[in-house]
Amino acid sequence: MKILLVHTNYQNIGGEDIAVKNEANFLKQEHNVEELYFSNHISKNPIAILKQLVYFLSNKNKDSLNLIEKKIKTFKPDLVYIHNTWFKISLGIFDLAKKHNLKTFVKIHNFRHYCTQSYLSKKTP
Repeated sequence: MKILLVHTNYQNIGGEDIAVKNEANFLKQEHNVEELYFSNHISKNPIAILKQLVYFLSNKNKDSLNLIEKKIKTFKPDLVYIHNTWFKISLGIFDLAKKHNLKTFVKIHNFRHYCTQSYLSKKTP
């Protein structure tokens, strides 16, 4: 199976980044795996900061999605294996996978998306 593994690394390497790399190495034992990593490094350039803010608020990072689409067209994966989308990749990756009729698999390492919507911080009656 051809698997495109996509992940946004944290600014400082942590357990999630290490787990993704270990899993990629494990999958490569039985599958054809291409890895696509993004960095959450924040530029000090005001224009770049504004651009990233727009991408963050729209939840579609066009720069990252263009790179992912190029990889999809050249690698032609059977599956897109998504890890951390926060915030460089964006949730637009799901629309992109659907556009190319690709199966997706998402590994949730944390509850960040739920926490920002306060699902886990409200008491239920």
